[in-house]
Amino acid sequence: MISLLVTSILIGANWGIFIYAVNSDHVLETSMGYYINPLISIFLGMVFFESRKNNCYSISYMQCFIYDI
Repeated sequence: MISLLVTSILIGANWGIFIYAVNSDHVLETSMGYYINPLISIFLGMVFFESRKNNCYSISYMQCFIYDI
């Protein structure tokens, strides 16, 4: 039950920060953050948890990362 409470607080804070950023005219920075966050999460999973995916998955991830730069 505690994990559900913590999770709901984190999601609420995430949306609150998102709404605040958009209302403060930081739309581009906010959208880039929401685009880059999953890429960083996948990269950290590959590095720290040694999560390996197939070659097609790795190629698509690298294309997203390269196009972002």
